[in-house]
Amino acid sequence: MKFNHSEAFCVMNYRCKKCNLEERLWNSRDGVTPFIIGCKCGGEMSHVNWGDDRRYIDFWPHSDMRVFVDMSKQKYRKIVAEKVDIYWNDKEFPMSKSFETEKIAIDTLCKEFKEGQPDIIIGKEWVRRYRGTSSNTKPISDACQMLEDDLIERGKKELAGLNNRYQIALDVIEEYENSKSPIHGCGVNSLKYFCRDRIK
Repeated sequence: MKFNHSEAFCVMNYRCKKCNLEERLWNSRDGVTPFIIGCKCGGEMSHVNWGDDRRYIDFWPHSDMRVFVDMSKQKYRKIVAEKVDIYWNDKEFPMSKSFETEKIAIDTLCKEFKEGQPDIIIGKEWVRRYRGTSSNTKPISDACQMLEDDLIERGKKELAGLNNRYQIALDVIEEYENSKSPIHGCGVNSLKYFCRDRIK
Protein backbone atom coordinates (compact mmCIF):
# COMPACT_ATOMS: atom_id res chain seq x y z
CA MET A 1 0.00 0.00 0.00
CA LYS A 2 1.42 3.39 -1.03
CA PHE A 3 0.98 6.61 0.93
CA ASN A 4 1.56 10.26 0.07
CA HIS A 5 3.38 10.98 3.33
CA SER A 6 6.07 8.93 5.07
CA GLU A 7 4.43 9.57 8.46
CA ALA A 8 1.02 8.28 7.34
CA PHE A 9 -0.70 6.34 10.18
CA CYS A 10 2.52 6.24 12.20
CA VAL A 11 2.95 6.21 15.97
CA MET A 12 5.63 8.86 16.46
CA ASN A 13 7.93 9.93 19.28
CA TYR A 14 8.07 13.53 20.54
CA ARG A 15 10.36 14.84 23.28
CA CYS A 16 10.08 18.09 25.21
CA LYS A 17 13.12 20.37 25.26
CA LYS A 18 12.03 21.87 28.57
CA CYS A 19 10.98 18.96 30.80
CA ASN A 20 12.45 16.08 28.73
CA LEU A 21 9.09 14.26 28.66
CA GLU A 22 8.79 11.77 25.80
CA GLU A 23 5.35 11.17 24.35
CA ARG A 24 4.00 9.00 21.56
CA LEU A 25 1.35 10.39 19.23
CA TRP A 26 -0.51 8.62 16.45
CA ASN A 27 -1.00 10.18 13.03
CA SER A 28 -4.49 8.96 12.18
CA ARG A 29 -4.38 9.84 8.50
CA ASP A 30 -2.20 10.07 5.40
CA GLY A 31 -1.24 13.66 6.14
CA VAL A 32 1.58 15.90 7.29
CA THR A 33 2.55 16.24 10.94
CA PRO A 34 4.37 19.17 12.60
CA PHE A 35 7.97 18.87 13.69
CA ILE A 36 7.20 20.97 16.79
CA ILE A 37 4.13 20.66 19.07
CA GLY A 38 3.25 22.01 22.49
CA CYS A 39 3.98 20.11 25.70
CA LYS A 40 1.78 19.96 28.79
CA CYS A 41 4.50 21.82 30.73
CA GLY A 42 4.29 24.77 28.35
CA GLY A 43 7.47 23.87 26.51
CA GLU A 44 7.99 22.60 22.98
CA MET A 45 8.20 18.98 21.90
CA SER A 46 10.03 17.94 18.75
CA HIS A 47 9.75 14.79 16.67
CA VAL A 48 12.64 12.51 17.66
CA ASN A 49 13.89 9.01 16.81
CA TRP A 50 12.32 9.12 13.37
CA GLY A 51 13.58 5.63 12.65
CA ASP A 52 11.34 4.31 15.44
CA ASP A 53 8.12 5.51 13.80
CA ARG A 54 5.80 2.55 13.29
CA ARG A 55 2.79 2.40 10.97
CA TYR A 56 -0.50 1.09 12.42
CA ILE A 57 -3.32 1.72 9.96
CA ASP A 58 -6.12 0.28 12.12
CA PHE A 59 -4.76 1.60 15.41
CA TRP A 60 -7.06 2.53 18.29
CA PRO A 61 -5.45 5.09 20.65
CA HIS A 62 -6.10 4.92 24.37
CA SER A 63 -8.20 7.70 25.95
CA ASP A 64 -5.43 10.18 26.79
CA MET A 65 -3.12 9.53 23.84
CA ARG A 66 -2.83 12.56 21.56
CA VAL A 67 -3.76 11.99 17.92
CA PHE A 68 -3.06 13.96 14.73
CA VAL A 69 -6.17 14.61 12.62
CA ASP A 70 -7.10 16.97 9.78
CA MET A 71 -8.10 20.37 11.08
CA SER A 72 -11.65 21.45 10.25
CA LYS A 73 -12.48 24.85 8.77
CA GLN A 74 -14.55 25.60 11.86
CA LYS A 75 -11.59 24.91 14.18
CA TYR A 76 -9.29 26.99 12.00
CA ARG A 77 -11.72 29.91 12.04
CA LYS A 78 -11.99 29.68 15.83
CA ILE A 79 -8.19 29.82 16.18
CA VAL A 80 -7.99 32.79 13.79
CA ALA A 81 -10.76 34.61 15.66
CA GLU A 82 -8.91 34.15 18.97
CA LYS A 83 -5.70 35.55 17.47
CA VAL A 84 -7.51 38.54 15.97
CA ASP A 85 -9.10 39.26 19.33
CA ILE A 86 -5.68 39.18 21.03
CA TYR A 87 -3.83 41.31 18.48
CA TRP A 88 -6.61 43.67 17.34
CA ASN A 89 -5.42 46.43 19.68
CA ASP A 90 -1.86 45.20 20.16
CA LYS A 91 0.39 48.07 21.23
CA GLU A 92 3.22 47.21 18.86
CA PHE A 93 1.47 45.70 15.82
CA PRO A 94 -2.30 46.39 16.05
CA MET A 95 -4.31 44.48 13.45
CA SER A 96 -6.90 47.25 13.58
CA LYS A 97 -4.60 49.32 11.36
CA SER A 98 -4.60 46.69 8.62
CA PHE A 99 -8.29 45.72 8.58
CA GLU A 100 -11.48 47.76 8.75
CA THR A 101 -13.26 45.35 11.08
CA GLU A 102 -12.44 42.19 13.04
CA LYS A 103 -14.78 40.18 10.82
CA ILE A 104 -12.94 41.29 7.69
CA ALA A 105 -9.65 40.34 9.34
CA ILE A 106 -10.99 36.88 10.23
CA ASP A 107 -12.49 36.29 6.78
CA THR A 108 -9.25 37.37 5.10
CA LEU A 109 -6.97 35.23 7.24
CA CYS A 110 -9.27 32.20 6.90
CA LYS A 111 -8.55 32.21 3.16
CA GLU A 112 -5.14 30.79 4.10
CA PHE A 113 -6.78 27.57 5.32
CA LYS A 114 -5.40 24.45 3.64
CA GLU A 115 -7.10 21.08 3.55
CA GLY A 116 -5.16 18.43 5.45
CA GLN A 117 -3.28 20.70 7.83
CA PRO A 118 -2.82 18.99 11.20
CA ASP A 119 -4.75 19.36 14.42
CA ILE A 120 -4.36 17.41 17.68
CA ILE A 121 -7.12 15.75 19.71
CA ILE A 122 -7.04 13.07 22.40
CA GLY A 123 -7.85 9.41 21.85
CA LYS A 124 -11.21 9.57 23.61
CA GLU A 125 -12.38 12.29 21.23
CA TRP A 126 -10.98 10.45 18.20
CA VAL A 127 -12.90 7.30 19.08
CA ARG A 128 -16.12 9.27 19.59
CA ARG A 129 -15.65 11.26 16.38
CA TYR A 130 -14.44 8.54 14.01
CA ARG A 131 -15.80 5.34 15.50
CA GLY A 132 -19.17 6.68 16.62
CA THR A 133 -18.89 5.57 20.25
CA SER A 134 -17.82 7.07 23.55
CA SER A 135 -16.26 3.78 24.69
CA ASN A 136 -12.89 2.61 23.44
CA THR A 137 -13.05 -0.95 22.06
CA LYS A 138 -9.49 -1.15 20.81
CA PRO A 139 -8.12 -4.72 20.76
CA ILE A 140 -5.16 -5.30 23.04
CA SER A 141 -3.23 -6.69 20.06
CA ASP A 142 -2.07 -3.16 19.18
CA ALA A 143 -0.20 -2.87 22.47
CA CYS A 144 1.27 -6.33 21.96
CA GLN A 145 2.39 -5.39 18.46
CA MET A 146 4.07 -2.19 19.64
CA LEU A 147 6.07 -4.12 22.22
CA GLU A 148 6.92 -6.91 19.83
CA ASP A 149 8.27 -4.43 17.27
CA ASP A 150 10.45 -2.80 19.92
CA LEU A 151 11.85 -6.07 21.19
CA ILE A 152 12.60 -7.50 17.77
CA GLU A 153 14.32 -4.38 16.44
CA ARG A 154 16.05 -3.09 19.54
CA GLY A 155 16.82 -6.17 21.57
CA LYS A 156 17.22 -6.45 25.33
CA LYS A 157 20.23 -4.14 25.45
CA GLU A 158 17.97 -1.09 25.04
CA LEU A 159 15.03 -2.12 27.20
CA ALA A 160 15.79 0.60 29.74
CA GLY A 161 15.02 3.24 27.11
CA LEU A 162 11.54 1.89 26.40
CA ASN A 163 9.94 2.64 29.77
CA ASN A 164 7.51 5.13 28.29
CA ARG A 165 6.27 2.64 25.71
CA TYR A 166 5.77 -0.08 28.29
CA GLN A 167 3.87 2.39 30.47
CA ILE A 168 1.58 3.25 27.56
CA ALA A 169 0.93 -0.44 26.90
CA LEU A 170 0.25 -1.04 30.59
CA ASP A 171 -2.15 1.91 30.69
CA VAL A 172 -4.00 0.48 27.71
CA ILE A 173 -4.27 -2.96 29.30
CA GLU A 174 -5.55 -1.67 32.64
CA GLU A 175 -7.97 0.72 30.98
CA TYR A 176 -9.72 -2.11 29.18
CA GLU A 177 -9.62 -4.41 32.18
CA ASN A 178 -11.50 -1.74 34.15
CA SER A 179 -14.03 -1.11 31.39
CA LYS A 180 -16.91 -3.15 30.05
CA SER A 181 -15.25 -3.39 26.65
CA PRO A 182 -14.02 -6.84 25.69
CA ILE A 183 -10.28 -7.43 25.59
CA HIS A 184 -9.21 -9.36 22.54
CA GLY A 185 -6.00 -11.33 22.24
CA CYS A 186 -4.15 -13.70 24.52
CA GLY A 187 -1.40 -13.44 27.11
CA VAL A 188 -2.78 -10.23 28.63
CA ASN A 189 -1.59 -11.00 32.17
CA SER A 190 1.84 -12.02 30.93
CA LEU A 191 2.14 -8.79 28.96
CA LYS A 192 1.02 -6.76 31.98
CA TYR A 193 3.65 -8.30 34.26
CA PHE A 194 6.24 -7.96 31.51
CA CYS A 195 5.54 -4.22 31.29
CA ARG A 196 5.53 -3.67 35.06
CA ASP A 197 8.82 -5.50 35.47
CA ARG A 198 10.52 -3.11 33.04
CA ILE A 199 9.07 0.21 34.14
CA LYS A 200 11.58 1.97 36.36
